[in-house]
Amino acid sequence: MQDCPKCGAPLRYIPASHTVIRQGGDGVYTLDAEPLTIISERGRPVTGYRIHKCGESNASESEADGKKEKTGG
Repeated sequence: MQDCPKCGAPLRYIPASHTVIRQGGDGVYTLDAEPLTIISERGRPVTGYRIHKCGESNASESEADGKKEKTGG
């Protein structure tokens, strides 16, 4: 496992399919390391990985903490 050079979050790399590469992708998905389970529209749980966006998870956590402090919760 490697860490993001910008935000330090743990990352996972998964090769992209041939179709994605043909459409101009770089051939590798950069993903958050922790698996995420969601429910599909058909009611089935699907486990996968979220595409990494630097600072997104850190920003949402700090925003939530700030809201708690403001509301006293």
